[in-house]
Amino acid sequence: MDRTRNSSRNYLKPCYVLTIITIAICIWTSLVYGAAKDDANPVWNKDPLIQHIYWQVIKSIEHLEDLPGIKDVPKIAKSISILKPGLKKFWTRLVQEGFVIIEETDKVGRPYAVYLQAIIEDTLSSELQKGQLTSLKGVIHTPMPATPFCTEGKISKDLMVTTIEKDYLRLGTVLCRAIIAREYLSRGGQLDIIYPKYGKPRRLDQWKIYQETLKKYSVCLKDHPLDCISMNKDLVGAYYLFKDLKEKEFAFAISASQANDVPEKNIFGFWFNLRGKTVFGLWFDELKASTSIYKRISEVEKFIKERDFPLFYKHSS
Repeated sequence: MDRTRNSSRNYLKPCYVLTIITIAICIWTSLVYGAAKDDANPVWNKDPLIQHIYWQVIKSIEHLEDLPGIKDVPKIAKSISILKPGLKKFWTRLVQEGFVIIEETDKVGRPYAVYLQAIIEDTLSSELQKGQLTSLKGVIHTPMPATPFCTEGKISKDLMVTTIEKDYLRLGTVLCRAIIAREYLSRGGQLDIIYPKYGKPRRLDQWKIYQETLKKYSVCLKDHPLDCISMNKDLVGAYYLFKDLKEKEFAFAISASQANDVPEKNIFGFWFNLRGKTVFGLWFDELKASTSIYKRISEVEKFIKERDFPLFYKHSS
C-alpha cells in the first residue's frame, strides 16, 4: 500500500514540474513580448489617430533643427538638438497618460513646453490639410493678444522679457511659432484669440501687426477681447479641438505664460511652489468627461462664459 502511494507520488512529480515550467515559459514570453511591444510602440493601446499623431510629432522632434524659424538662425539650430531627448520623453508621457507636468525654471521648462506646442500645432494643421481631420479649432487665452500674431518673425521692443531675448532656446520658441501659427491658419485651422479688453496693451507697432494679421486671415482668425481687466494666471494658455474622420473629438491643451510676462527672476508660474520653479501643464487626449483635458477646457470655457461673450460660443460650437 505504501509502495503504491509512493510510486504514484513519484509519477506525478514530473507532471507538476512540467506544468510549472510551461507556465513560467508562458509568463516569460508574455513579459518579453509585452516589453518589446512597448519599446516598438509605446502608445500601442491608444486610438489610431492618437498613435498616428504621436509618430508624426516624434519625426518632427527628430528633425527639430528644421522647424520653421529655427533653421534660418544658425545659433538656434545648432543649440536646439539638446532638447530632443527631453521632448521625446515628455511627449511620450503626455500621450500615454493624457497629462504631463514640466516643473522647471522658466529657462529650462519653457523650451520643452512651447516647442511641443509648436510641433503639435504644425502636425494638426498638416493632418487637416491632408484630409485626415474633419475640423481643427483652437483658442489662445492670454493676458494680451497672442504673441505669434504680434510679430512677423522679428523681435521688437517689449515683445518678450530681456532674459528670453538673450536665450537662444527660448528665443526660438517665439520665432518658430510666429511662422507655424500662420501656417496653421493657411491650412484651414480655426483660431480664437481671447484676452482681457482692459488689460495691459500691446505696443503700437505690435498692435498694428496684430490688426494686419486679423485682416489677412479674417476667415480663420477671430479677435475676442473679454469684458475684464485681467485673466487668472492658472488659466493662461491655449487649447485645440480636432475631429477624426468618424467625428470623434480629441483635444490638446497647454498652460503657459506669454513670453513678455515672465519676471527676470523666474518666479512666475501657473502654480507656485516653494522652490521658485514654473509648472507648465500639457494635456492630450480624447475629449470626454472622464479625461483630465475635459476638465481643463471646461474651466477655461467657464471663465470665458462668465465674461459674457456669446459670440465666442457661437463661433466655437
